[in-house]
Amino acid sequence: MAVSSIISLSLIGLILVGLIGGGTFAYFKYGDSVKASIRAGYKVADGIHEADFHATKPTTVYGQNSQVLKEFKKAQYRYLTYKEMKPDIYHALIAIEDQRFYEHHGVDIQGLVSVAGNYVLSRDKRGASTITQQLIKNVYLSSEQTLNRKVTEMVAAQALEQKFSKQQILEFYLNNVNYGRGAAGINTAAYMYLGKSINDANLLETATLIGVTNNPAALDPITHTDAAVARGKVILKAMYDQKYISSSRYHAALNETFKPDYHPNNVDNTVNDNQIAVALSSATEDIMRANHFKFQYIFPDQQTQTAYQSHYSAVYKKTYQHLLAGGYSLYTNIDPKLQQSMQQIVTQAMAGYTAKNPQTGNFTKQASMTVIDNKTGQVVASIGGRGEATNKTYNRAILSLRQPGSSIKPYLAYAPAFDSGMLETDKMSDKRPNNNYPNNFGNISYGTITLKKR
Repeated sequence: MAVSSIISLSLIGLILVGLIGGGTFAYFKYGDSVKASIRAGYKVADGIHEADFHATKPTTVYGQNSQVLKEFKKAQYRYLTYKEMKPDIYHALIAIEDQRFYEHHGVDIQGLVSVAGNYVLSRDKRGASTITQQLIKNVYLSSEQTLNRKVTEMVAAQALEQKFSKQQILEFYLNNVNYGRGAAGINTAAYMYLGKSINDANLLETATLIGVTNNPAALDPITHTDAAVARGKVILKAMYDQKYISSSRYHAALNETFKPDYHPNNVDNTVNDNQIAVALSSATEDIMRANHFKFQYIFPDQQTQTAYQSHYSAVYKKTYQHLLAGGYSLYTNIDPKLQQSMQQIVTQAMAGYTAKNPQTGNFTKQASMTVIDNKTGQVVASIGGRGEATNKTYNRAILSLRQPGSSIKPYLAYAPAFDSGMLETDKMSDKRPNNNYPNNFGNISYGTITLKKR
């Protein structure tokens, strides 16, 4: 961050302190606290990333050719970019929340003076925050009404404006702010309260939904429709006064209707495919690795292993829920059609085995199958079981304990044989020394044969 910016941020904090308490006394009383808040603001600023504002996007699992296989999220989100929004949306926001949005650099000095005056008079500890400050508070900070939090917020807001354009900040705000009932973002709210995109809403509907953020409980469009619409009309007046809309549009909007059409914001995060389950599990461990979790596979004693497994389970569960909450893209090589065909083959081949585990309801005899593209070496389909409704997320092809079959031969037999000086033309008997040794396929013995044939 530039030196001039650091100085300006420090001065803002000191000006605020001076306004609140008046001069030297206030500096000695609040100076250290303000400096600490400024440092906290720098720390927040260092951690600002664009991905933070896209957390409301679903976590999407893709198959071959970028085909969407499944989306996961903690709520139903409908993200809109700045270019996709009709101008009325952000004009309404600016008109009611931050008239000087395009003039300031994250902190509105007039708003700062208002905060200080209100604080001195004990009238209102909140003051007039800019859209940028509100975005910082919503995404990174708490809602506590304190001087320290306000200073931290202002420092981080200026940093945000240095990293992103005004258009990006409007986009981030309108897609992250709370509109009540679990709806984050203006478009999500429009689908929930009106059953349509915010771009299809009339001007009164747009203004009314913009106003909900002022108090999502008291201005709930379903239970407090009249109050929400009254707030919307205040916003329409602000848009007219600031010349965002003409007189004719303003008066026409006053006569428009706001008719709620409630669609509950429900989501379905069930995993009904074992290949997707494996993708999620792998991604979860990748995130754990990125967060410096230390995986351990060898343990000195049972107590250490038990403690590790407990810690692993807790971190895994938390990370997994974070993954399902949204914001990630998982790219796989899954071929959905091949996956479906393989599942049908496994189900049909095992149809004669009908015995079930009385506790789980799953078939006692199971089968699994994996297909690899020999040209690329990529796993394109993997079936982990017979597809029971209660057993779709466990992939035996990857996760279960099973005998390795002939795949173990290069490690267990061939490499030691070559290491001892034997050649593929050397001969030895394939007769089993005792019953603890495995049989050849078909329980046949071929006698003395070359290592190549063996």
